[in-house]
Amino acid sequence: DPGRMVDHVGRQDEAQAARPQRIDHLQPCLTVEHGQSIAAGLDHLLQLRALQDETSGFQCFIPLAFHNENNGLERLPEPTAFDDLKTLAVSRLMLDNISHIKAYWVSMGLDVAQIALRFGADDMGSIMIEENVVSAAGAHNEANERDLRYQIREAGYRPQQRDILYNYINRDN
Repeated sequence: DPGRMVDHVGRQDEAQAARPQRIDHLQPCLTVEHGQSIAAGLDHLLQLRALQDETSGFQCFIPLAFHNENNGLERLPEPTAFDDLKTLAVSRLMLDNISHIKAYWVSMGLDVAQIALRFGADDMGSIMIEENVVSAAGAHNEANERDLRYQIREAGYRPQQRDILYNYINRDN
């Protein structure tokens, strides 16, 4: 069943046991995969939504593309670009209380991340000096600042540098 999702927040019992007293500026992730039912993935999005209503601690949500290399999950098929975009669009609709949705180009690739800007993402992330987790699982995407700016402009948007708290940085001054 394409488009199944697994999140990195944890199952309900794990989330309750490890529930922090305070949540500030976290970026929860959801991995698009074939290891969980769509209903379970949607339930996890609803849990994130409820936690955001309670804490207002999430500034960004990142739907990550699943990669199956070097992680014992080689037997699972990777999602298609369409799966990634559907997950991102549903995330934007369900998580309207989280200000930013990131199209993580390192995981989904530059071309899909560019399209994702039209599916509800408002952030492509940043250039990577060194990235080991996603690349170890099979994603081998590279870009520099010029590449990211080009992709954003080609999608019809204006690139804007920001800090980790989503404050704009004006490099002209």
